[in-house]
Amino acid sequence: MFVQSLVLQVGCVIKFTATSAVIDWNLWTIGSIGSLVSCLGQVFATSAIGTGKPAGPMSALFSSQVIIVTLYSAIRQFKLPHYMQLIGLAFGIIGALIISVPEQM
Repeated sequence: MFVQSLVLQVGCVIKFTATSAVIDWNLWTIGSIGSLVSCLGQVFATSAIGTGKPAGPMSALFSSQVIIVTLYSAIRQFKLPHYMQLIGLAFGIIGALIISVPEQM
């Protein structure tokens, strides 16, 4: 994941500079940090699976990433999500609970 991210970032910087497009370095930095955190998450997830312990809670956490981002965005912008997003949030939370709760009982 790290190598893929690095190759794509270098390729994008080269393409943007070749086309004289303006690069927003602030957004690039935020994206790079997010990519690094995602890569670290993949490393820890692989390590967690290798321990032989239940992978359900970890899988539920990864699966609920979109839920967390949607809730964070709604709270940060002081906006109620669209009804389709609310339905998706409900299904996502239920799915995350189904994946993680039975292994803990």
